[in-house]
Amino acid sequence: GKIVVRDGKYGPYVNFGKVNATLPKGKDPQSVTIEDAVALIAEKEAKGGNGGRKPFRKAAAPAKKPAAAKKPAAKKAAKKKG
Repeated sequence: GKIVVRDGKYGPYVNFGKVNATLPKGKDPQSVTIEDAVALIAEKEAKGGNGGRKPFRKAAAPAKKPAAAKKPAAKKAAKKKG
């Protein structure tokens, strides 16, 4: 793959495949060398990616009671006109 320096919403970063490594504050994106980029990416991979967000799981709701416990609403029969 190729290493790309990009300017993102939260500042400049280095991208390699699925790994994005933020450039340190004060570091000029134009002056980033291949060695710097490889070091940042390796550091980010060692850290373990985005870390902050946890994946959403639907199954994590054990407090719900089974639906069968609810009583069905009584339905009134519609009167026929005529």
